[in-house]
Amino acid sequence: VSAQAFADESALERIDALIAEHPDNAKLRFGRACCLEDLARYAEAKRAYADVLTRDPANFGALTNLGSLLHMHGERVVARALYTKALVEHPGEPMAYVNLGNALLEDGDTAAAESTYLAGLRVRPDYPNLHFALSLLYREAGDHDSALKHHQLAFVKPIVTVAPFFGSEPPIDVLLLLAAHGGNVVTHPF
Repeated sequence: VSAQAFADESALERIDALIAEHPDNAKLRFGRACCLEDLARYAEAKRAYADVLTRDPANFGALTNLGSLLHMHGERVVARALYTKALVEHPGEPMAYVNLGNALLEDGDTAAAESTYLAGLRVRPDYPNLHFALSLLYREAGDHDSALKHHQLAFVKPIVTVAPFFGSEPPIDVLLLLAAHGGNVVTHPF
C-alpha cells in the first residue's frame, strides 16, 4: 500500500496540517507513514507505522508495511511477527499469506511456507501472487510440474497496471518490466 499522491515534501506538509486538524484519524496517519516511506525516510516511516498500530493495532496496511520495512532492514523476527499478526487479524486477506509465506521461505522453512501459501489459496483460489510464490517455491525444490502449473495459474490474467501521474512537470510514459521468475530489484519507486 502506498500513498503515492503524498510522495513529496510539500504533500507531507499538507498531510501534517490535516493531522493537526484531525489528530486521531488513523487513515491520515497511515497515509503519512506511507508518504515517509515513499520519501525513503525509513526511520520516520517505521515510527509512523508504529504510531498507527498504537491507535489501531489490527491495521492491515500498517502491519504489512511496517513488516516489509523491518524485513528490508534485516529485522526479520519482528517482521515475521507482524506478518503473523496481519494474518491472524485478517485471515481473508490473501496478501497476508503471501507475506508470511515469503518470510518463512526466506528463513528456510519451506514446509511452513508451502502450507501458508496453500492455506491462502483455500481463502482465495485465484490469487495470482499465491500461485506465483508457489511456482517459485516448487521450481527451487525441483518440482517442475507443480512449478509450471502454478506459474500458469499466476498469469491467467495479464498483469498490466497503469498508474496515475502525480508530478508537476509534463508527464512521460514509463514502461516498467518485471521478471516473471522473481528477482531482487526494488521497483516501487518507479
